[in-house]
Amino acid sequence: MNPLGIQLSLSFLWAFLVALFAVPSIIYIAHLKNMLDTPNVRTVHESLTPRLGA
Repeated sequence: MNPLGIQLSLSFLWAFLVALFAVPSIIYIAHLKNMLDTPNVRTVHESLTPRLGA
């Protein structure tokens, strides 16, 4: 494998691991701080959804 392939593989692995550990903690903080979007007529979701993130 050439150096570019190794760099791309490591970049993908690093981004995956950051997302794997960051997303659950962000969801936990949203529930802890009560930053949740409640379902209403304008929303599609049917349960409380964390408002953090994009």
